Amino acid sequence: MKDSSWLLVTGLFLVFLGFILKFTDLGLNHSMFFSAGGGFKIVFLAYTMIRKNYRPGREMLFLIVGLFLVITGAKLRDFNINIIISCFISIAGITFKLLFLSLFAKIITFGSSYLTK
Repeated sequence: MKDSSWLLVTGLFLVFLGFILKFTDLGLNHSMFFSAGGGFKIVFLAYTMIRKNYRPGREMLFLIVGLFLVITGAKLRDFNINIIISCFISIAGITFKLLFLSLFAKIITFGSSYLTK
């Protein structure tokens, strides 16, 4: 697992960099960094599953719901729907994704029996 952790760190860094670039005026395309960061994280998750260090369980629902809410919040902002509602939906999605990340890290570190105790 430690040999593939660079994929996760790189993905998180690129997403964070895309977030920073979105609010700065440097003329760089922030969407490219979001997409590349998401790609690195997907490759990390797939690699971890292939190496059998991780078997997907119910925690994947947090990831799926989180992705759905983040994408929905972003699309609502594109259609000029109330910014407060779209931000609330996006923050809820990020919260679900962080819950997944927390559970994923605990499962990878302690094994799946950690959650059943």
